[in-house]
This record gives sequence, structure tokens and C-alpha cells, in this order.
Amino acid sequence: MDTHHAAPEEALAGLPDPAFSLYATNKEGRLSTVLEESVASLFSMYGAYSDKPNAKVEYVAVDWPSDEGMAQVYDPRRMHTPDEHASARIVDDQDDVNLQQCIEGFLREEPLGPEDMWFCPRCKEDQQALKKLELWRMPQVLVVHLKRFSYSRVWRDKLDTKVDFPFEDLDLSTYVKNSDGRKMVYDLFAVSNHYGGLGGGHYTAFAKQQDDGRWYLFDDSHVTKADEGSIVSSASYVLFYELKEASTAAGADGDIAMSNGDLW
Repeated sequence: MDTHHAAPEEALAGLPDPAFSLYATNKEGRLSTVLEESVASLFSMYGAYSDKPNAKVEYVAVDWPSDEGMAQVYDPRRMHTPDEHASARIVDDQDDVNLQQCIEGFLREEPLGPEDMWFCPRCKEDQQALKKLELWRMPQVLVVHLKRFSYSRVWRDKLDTKVDFPFEDLDLSTYVKNSDGRKMVYDLFAVSNHYGGLGGGHYTAFAKQQDDGRWYLFDDSHVTKADEGSIVSSASYVLFYELKEASTAAGADGDIAMSNGDLW
């Protein structure tokens, strides 16, 4: 078998200029920033992209105008699996959690450390204290924002932990302080998803149609039917629930009332 490969200059002969286009995409293959360069320029810049990576580009798609042009300069047999940094496996090792665990963690008593001192209005001094959030009144439409972005003094990261959430009968009765025995049960009707990282990304949404009870995926201008099994994912970002008995259980103003500020 002839294993001879033409030199870059020979392979470029007769090809259109540019012979291909490079596109910065998300992991779904949707286009964002265009990085167009001719083949000649790319060969003359060999190594530039690896030496000076663009942190905002996570995925790159190559668009060939014709199969003939691709066959002259591209050999898929020479592809190799890229090296994976150890930090990329941290997210994969994280255990899934459910929405109830998130709610309990959100309402759990939290000690404030020395860097988060609380100013006491009585003694007029900063004191270490305990912070506790409580629910006092529930809305007709409950919006749950899953905190996907983690910030610290030295690190910022996108959290891709999968959060399992119910489609029906999300019961929050036990978390409400003055429910008077009334049931606070919610059903899911929409989910907003975020794909990407801290620097940018792509949003899609799932929504349940009231007439037929089916779920649909909204992706830019495209609307398609969705399987319920695909709705719960690590991209789920904002959940929308509706109270089953809004006339008896909703608060007067339709907001969640908390004893220490509205954070939901």
C-alpha cells in the first residue's frame, strides 16, 4: 500500500481558497464565533493554535465545501485521542443529587466564619453567627434556580452535577412554617438548560403543553417533541413548578416569603 503523503503545498494545488472553514462551536455543534483561515495560512501558522489557545473556544468544527477537497488533505486514520487533564475527570466522579437534598441544604443552618462576620445591632460589633433561611409563604409558580456556577477567591467553575427532580408531586409542605396543614404540592411545567461554561454557552428549554400534556424542546427557532427521559440532565439550570391547588395554598402576593431574604 502506498503510504506516501503529499506535501502541504502539493495538497493545496487546485483547491479553493479557503479550502475549509473553522468554526468555534459548543458541544452540540452549534456555531458561535467564526474562525476562517485559508489552508495556506494555517499551514504557515502551524502550531499557533496549540501554542496560543483561545480559552473561550472549547470545540472546533471543520467545514469542508467538498468531499474531494477533504480527501486530499485530511486522513482520518491519523487522528488520535486527545490527552485529558486530571481536572476534567473531577466532574465525572461527582455523585448525582436530588432536588430534595438541594432544598434541605438550602434551608440548613449555616455557621458564618470569621470572614463573614455579622454586625450585631445591639452590641454594635461584628460577631460570628448562624444563618438560617425559612419558608413562610409559597407562590403559585415556583422558580427553582440550581446554582451551576461556583465561585471562590481563587477558583471559578461550572458545576455539571446532575440534579434529579420530580415531574409531579413535589411536596414542600414540611418546609413551610405557617402552612396551617395545607398541602404545598407542585408539578413541573418547564425547564431551562444551559450548555457551556463560565465564558459563554447556549440555552435551550423544555416546556409541557397544557392541551396534550406532552413535552417539547425549544432550541432557538426549532421546536421538537421531547422524551421525558431526556429532560433531567446535568444541563438543567432553572426549574418551573406550578402549585396544584393555587387558590388555597398560594401566598397573597405570589412570592416566596423567607425570614432572611428572598433567595429563590
